[in-house]
Amino acid sequence: MEAISKNLWLLLTLVLPGFFTYGLWRLSLFFVTERPLTDAALKQIDESTLTTTCIIFAFALMQQAIAIMIEAFIYYFLNRKKENKKFKKTTDERSILKTLFCERFKLTAKGKLNERAERMVGNFFLSMNMCIGICLLIAYFVGYIGYAKSIPVVFGLAVILPAALIATYFRMIIAEKVIVECDEAPPAEATSDANNQVVDKS
Repeated sequence: MEAISKNLWLLLTLVLPGFFTYGLWRLSLFFVTERPLTDAALKQIDESTLTTTCIIFAFALMQQAIAIMIEAFIYYFLNRKKENKKFKKTTDERSILKTLFCERFKLTAKGKLNERAERMVGNFFLSMNMCIGICLLIAYFVGYIGYAKSIPVVFGLAVILPAALIATYFRMIIAEKVIVECDEAPPAEATSDANNQVVDKS
């Protein structure tokens, strides 16, 4: 856990969404009319650090797997759309999605994304994974436990989901702006060379 806590990307996209989804799941069990687990089983989960950690990482990996599938689909769709000869180019060559899911990889390979940009992109995927976690919980309570037995939980999650989607949208806009700033910023080597030339002339 200590090594993970030092990795900002894993912390934002894997660990924190896993804790969030686990916490919502555990709290939601108090509001269902028929629990899928007995009180003894829940007590055993709460008292076992290993079991709790395994559940958290199970949630986290499911959310991350779905997020990677979404990212791969968007990346494939945008690149396929670009390569299509019949596709007419629009004035918005760099849409928000294209910047986040395509241009970001190019800038990362060039080493142009700074720590601030990586943190903003990580915050976007944090919100995105949290939305995925809420959707998974809604599917779990509706499909597995039953809607009639978990009406308060489903209603509460349905209220939280729009707020999480709004947060994801605004973080997406902020991340896109920061990525564009990194792309438009002059290379560090060129800037340092220019500064050295000024010093030499003086």
